[in-house]
Amino acid sequence: MSNQHLIDKLQRITQQLQQARPFNKVRHQSAALEVAGRLMVQPQGIEDLYAMAPALDHAGVFHGTDWDQPDVLLPGLVRHTLESGDKKLITIEVLNQLRMLAISQGVYLYPGLPAEQARHFLTQVLALNLSFLFQASDEALRTRTGQLT
Repeated sequence: MSNQHLIDKLQRITQQLQQARPFNKVRHQSAALEVAGRLMVQPQGIEDLYAMAPALDHAGVFHGTDWDQPDVLLPGLVRHTLESGDKKLITIEVLNQLRMLAISQGVYLYPGLPAEQARHFLTQVLALNLSFLFQASDEALRTRTGQLT
């Protein structure tokens, strides 16, 4: 499936999520996370999701989750999420990191979360997870996360 097809599908789901009542958002969140998870492993998929991060946030992809308030997130918990093996959790964590990157770069203005705070958060996440960048993942992690590693 091409990136453009996945992007179009995610944009439709994002519109549905935006229009959904709070009690019904979870249905559309699941669909959005499923498509975003497929897109993020495609070539240029992370870049595509970065461009969509503000719209996904506005629509409510984080509504009712632990990621709903980015100004209180703890960098030390990111590794556990990434190693969980749960595709939806990993996808929502990646979307959060992309949202934080957009905030840190001034592309997305988030009330109550200045760019410097988002940048500091990302710096801490990076420092706490350097092993993902410089070491090959262990076999157990590759088995749990598969293509997401």
